[in-house]
Amino acid sequence: MNQDSISKWVEVTQLTMNAKSIISLGKTTSFWYLQAPRKLLDCLSYYKFAAKIIGKSKRVLDVGCGEGFGTFLLGKECGWAKGIDFDSDVIAIAKRNFRESIVEFAQEDMLKTQSRETYDAIVIFSVIEHIPPDLMKTFWNALLLRLNPKGLLILGTPSANFLTSDSQPYQKPPVNMYTHDRLESEISKYFHYAFSFSVNDEIVHTGSPFLAEYWMIVGCKPRE
Repeated sequence: MNQDSISKWVEVTQLTMNAKSIISLGKTTSFWYLQAPRKLLDCLSYYKFAAKIIGKSKRVLDVGCGEGFGTFLLGKECGWAKGIDFDSDVIAIAKRNFRESIVEFAQEDMLKTQSRETYDAIVIFSVIEHIPPDLMKTFWNALLLRLNPKGLLILGTPSANFLTSDSQPYQKPPVNMYTHDRLESEISKYFHYAFSFSVNDEIVHTGSPFLAEYWMIVGCKPRE
């Protein structure tokens, strides 16, 4: 390595050393990183996809945000994002790590909290499979109250194949699994348009849903 290259590398290291803040992993993210690091990387790719679909200068709600790593990505890419989760521990981690004005976090249960604050897009990854079927109508109604008339919903949930993988442990067993057809049918009840995507590893594509590990669906134009 020549002297010029060394000088440039020193400049780079100085930039990283001057970082204004340092983030840390909480218990949940640490668990996934140590037990199944692929899941954490795949999850961030879902948020990247969502940010591309949503676009710039938008207000986004991230339901079931966990420790907020995806919420921060949405805030950076889309303009502003709020992450909510019923778990106070993960919200505390998110608030400690991400203090920029582009994000906000709150402990909140969608099934219990009434809010009229509206958003241009709502993102929900790996949440609906944990909601009992008899509560889903309440959940959908709560979502629609917070979505602008021209808003987008981006929802993701694992397929049955995903659950059989030993590298993808669940801390909380799902109680409400969706087939691809059932998911499309339910989204169509609440949105005029629904666009389905399959996910394998970090790749979001339009291939066969029967071979997918994860399904993602985009709902457009909420029904009144």
